[in-house]
Amino acid sequence: MDSESRQIFWEGYLAARREQFLKDQQVLLGNEFRSNPDFWLEVASKEWAVVEERLSTGADVSEEVQETMGLDFFEGKIVVVSTQKFQLNEEDPDSIILPLYSYEDFVMLANQGIFRETDFILDRERRWQPKVEQLLARHGYERVDVIWRGGGSYLRFVIK
Repeated sequence: MDSESRQIFWEGYLAARREQFLKDQQVLLGNEFRSNPDFWLEVASKEWAVVEERLSTGADVSEEVQETMGLDFFEGKIVVVSTQKFQLNEEDPDSIILPLYSYEDFVMLANQGIFRETDFILDRERRWQPKVEQLLARHGYERVDVIWRGGGSYLRFVIK
């Protein structure tokens, strides 16, 4: 299969997976979805972006599709998600600057086995802090600080 045919096949595959993903979300949410479909479609679209990123690396893609596309199609498509930086002390321009990751980005990278930070800031995104800390502890990280900024909290983690 030439590269143009592979790209067309891949776009069709993604379209089918997206359609199934959105249908699954509607079924899962049931009446909640029907009460505010525009809101829930927007949420599902944001979640789909994470799923699509995973699919582009070959994760969660069936063996048949991987064989059809060729494993070289998926090579080198792992993208570093976080380019954001977090300055520990906003008032001191010489303070430590650490990478900032969202919870979803951490989960996606950790599940792929490519998260390599040893000291970083995590935006828990309104998730319950003890559950976030438990998950990161399972991946070998320990919370060392809670930073309150802009009405929200950010967690600093280091490798154990």
